[in-house]
Amino acid sequence: MELPKEKRHMSKENRSTLLTAAALAVPSTIMTRGDTTRNILAVPVRKPGRGEFVQCHAEWRSPPIACIKERNPVEEVFAVDPKIVNHVKDEVTFHIMVPMISTAGAVFIWPIRVSERANDTWSRSAMDAADDARGQWRRIYAADRCYETVKPVSDSLTDPAWPASLSWDEMFDLAFREHYIDSVDHPVLRRLRGDF
Repeated sequence: MELPKEKRHMSKENRSTLLTAAALAVPSTIMTRGDTTRNILAVPVRKPGRGEFVQCHAEWRSPPIACIKERNPVEEVFAVDPKIVNHVKDEVTFHIMVPMISTAGAVFIWPIRVSERANDTWSRSAMDAADDARGQWRRIYAADRCYETVKPVSDSLTDPAWPASLSWDEMFDLAFREHYIDSVDHPVLRRLRGDF
């Protein structure tokens, strides 16, 4: 049921006092979160969003990892066990996994493709963008045939709060626990073979 128009908002005439920011200020005792700890339950594997400012972890980064990307309906990245890579060479690409954090505190892993082609500007510029965002805030976006970065105009962004309870190995495990191919009979590989 919709409220009558006159009750949807209060006009100046119906308010007894002026609504000010000071009147809505929250006491710092309420804003303090206390001893709560974030419990990260999943880590997405994705590219940085076009409009978000991110930082790469200053130290963490993976060696090249064999991966298979599947669109079903959104893109999912699966890590492939080195023991079976020779059996699925035509399906895998190699990626360096770069841990990232957004200004909102969202952690994720950016899979950056390793390419041997000299003219692969996407892979090269992605790694350059990740290096540029190492220890400093950057907005990373896809431009014309390459990634570019934007430095924030304000210096008010604080250092990221990486979850203290999460190591790089734990972050990687959360990202790929359900996206790990360790057998040639894995459902993703079966779909790629047409074995329904």
